[in-house]
Amino acid sequence: MENAERSDSIIVSDDIENMIFFIRGQKVMIDADIARLYGVATKALNQAVKRNPNRFPKDFIFLLSEGEKQEVVTNCDHLSKLRFSHRLPYAFTEQGIAIMRAFVRIRQLTTFNKDLVQKLAEIEHKIGHHDQDINELFSIVGRILRYDEQPNKKFGFDTEA
Repeated sequence: MENAERSDSIIVSDDIENMIFFIRGQKVMIDADIARLYGVATKALNQAVKRNPNRFPKDFIFLLSEGEKQEVVTNCDHLSKLRFSHRLPYAFTEQGIAIMRAFVRIRQLTTFNKDLVQKLAEIEHKIGHHDQDINELFSIVGRILRYDEQPNKKFGFDTEA
């Protein structure tokens, strides 16, 4: 499972099943696994939780006890790094995981909208220049047409008089 540790790797459903634990009578996922699934740092995930405590009530998330942490580390090779961590990991219930999905979706939409706004601004800028160029072209063509409509001036002496 070495390659699965990389953020750009594909996580298969068997890996996800190994990330679901039954703790305190609930199916949960550990913060490090959720962070890995969504391609963010565990620290960033936990900071988002701390900044939004009202969105993560106790039935959505809880801190593991030291004993629960040791049991998870003992039973799961992919969480062996937690053994040396001084912090206790969070466990997200199914409702907490749903909130994380919503946060990720909102972030994706925000990023998409920023990209869309930027592209529209670029197109508007280009079209603005094209409008100026087209107007300049019409102006030149108009002057040429007006010039052709003027009677030709005769050069030289008038011999008919």
